Amino acid sequence: MIKRCLSKETKAEKASRASYEKDYKLEAAQTTSLFYEYLEMVLQFGFLTIFVAAFPLGPLFSLINNIIEIRMDSSKMITHLRRPLADRSPDIGIWYSVLYGISRIAIISNAFIIALTSDYIPRMVYLNSYSKDDSLKGYLNHTMSYFNTSDFEADHRPTYAGSEHIQICRCYLFAYEIYDLSFDQLPQQWSVRIVYTHYPTEVLTMVV
Repeated sequence: MIKRCLSKETKAEKASRASYEKDYKLEAAQTTSLFYEYLEMVLQFGFLTIFVAAFPLGPLFSLINNIIEIRMDSSKMITHLRRPLADRSPDIGIWYSVLYGISRIAIISNAFIIALTSDYIPRMVYLNSYSKDDSLKGYLNHTMSYFNTSDFEADHRPTYAGSEHIQICRCYLFAYEIYDLSFDQLPQQWSVRIVYTHYPTEVLTMVV
């Protein structure tokens, strides 16, 4: 491309050249020229499949990028590179094994992301173990632990207006979020939702 910019040939001289002469003046296509094109697509495929649960908009941005990339690559191959020699190939070679490995990693990665960072497992535990009518009715109350305000120490009792009318405090406190504490160490005043024995089993079931 730099050679073309520095060339002193006029437009008329360029137009008078035969097509094979114009093609010869272009940059020669390297045997590894497609390597970086494949590498770019494989990296994009890896980011999309492995982390799609963390960033669901990734495929949309990838689609926009690929639409632009098709035009840019076609322009580069037509106007800047010599016509490459055709060669038969039964498949995409080692890239197939790379894509196969990435897809397997993506399955495991997305399973752990969904199991550990979403409410899917707690909801499934509630449906299977606590729900009386196989619905999520009462799920919110199930996730909230409660504390009787009469158990507040005098120095820690709320003093803002209207606090004297509050009888129960609620907070999100599942037992599996405090692995470093045994059940004997938990404050007796707190009614903690004990799902410690269910959660690891459900996570394992989800991943498998």
